[in-house]
Amino acid sequence: MAIAASPSGGVLLDTNGRDTLRGDIGDDIFTMHRDGLRDYIRRFDLANDLIDLSAFNVTWQEVNIAHRSGNNFIITIRGERTMLTLEPDPNGQSYDFLSIDETSFIFNTGAATPASNILLDQSGKSRINGTDQPDIFIFHEDYETDVIKFFDPQKDKVDLSGFNVVFSELEFETDKAGKVLIHVADETIIIRDCSYEMIATDYTEDMFIF
Repeated sequence: MAIAASPSGGVLLDTNGRDTLRGDIGDDIFTMHRDGLRDYIRRFDLANDLIDLSAFNVTWQEVNIAHRSGNNFIITIRGERTMLTLEPDPNGQSYDFLSIDETSFIFNTGAATPASNILLDQSGKSRINGTDQPDIFIFHEDYETDVIKFFDPQKDKVDLSGFNVVFSELEFETDKAGKVLIHVADETIIIRDCSYEMIATDYTEDMFIF
């Protein structure tokens, strides 16, 4: 169903179906319903609009944001996806994987913060797929090349406490946008982020556990 805002703004309600909610020049609140179906939000003004996720009973920690291209993003919550298109930046700036944060959302204040998923490196070459919830990828020294896929830089962490190193000892190498090699001790961890655009200099110490 197509649902359009009035120029003066207001609340746009998601229904129990595949909906396209289109904002306008006013301040809009897009109230989403947990129905297991893919919805679309168009003309979202990052400076003034909000997405109400109260019905999902989640916190920011369970909202996965992936930048796809230009002003297009995918929001994933417990497997349910919303395709989000932002209004162009008024200053002509480009959007990236960190453009959207928790200030764009309304949450149920009683929602519990989820525990992180613990994802373990196995002996030999490991390929570990992240989830749309907070993940901790725990690695041990086995002198192999391991791969992380779907890394969320706003929620996930890489646990390297078993290596007895500090952040300054890590070597980061960009293979291409979205594929970064981390050299730690005598092995390599390849990280592919959920937006396919991070490079070596985007990785910061707070994304790791030592």
